[in-house]
Amino acid sequence: TDFVGTFRLERKDTVSAIVDVYSNVIEDDDGKLCFRLVALVDVSAHDDAEKLSIEERIREKDTLLRELQHRVKNNLQMMRSLTENAKAQFDVTSTVGEGTKVTIIFKRSAAVAG
Repeated sequence: TDFVGTFRLERKDTVSAIVDVYSNVIEDDDGKLCFRLVALVDVSAHDDAEKLSIEERIREKDTLLRELQHRVKNNLQMMRSLTENAKAQFDVTSTVGEGTKVTIIFKRSAAVAG
C-alpha cells in the first residue's frame, strides 16, 4: 500500500473534506496488473483535533516561558542583593601584595533586575 497524498474534496452542499489517499496495485497469479485499489480516508476530524492540540501546546510553552522569566528575574534580584551585601562588608580600595592598589567597582544593575 502506497500513500499518495492528502487532498481537499470540495462538496457543493456541505463542508469540504480533507482526505488521505492510499493506493494499492492488485495483480493476478501471473503478476499481471488486474486493477488498482484506492482508499480515501477522511481526516477532517483529525485536523481539528491536531489544531486544538497545537494550541494547547503553545499555551503550555507560553506558561513555561513566563515561569522561566519569573525565576530569572528572582535570581537576578537575589544576585543584586548578595552583591550589595558584599559591597557593604568590604573596603572599596585595598592594597594587595607589593603596594599594588586594587579598586573594586560595584555597579547597580537596577535596569536588569527590574
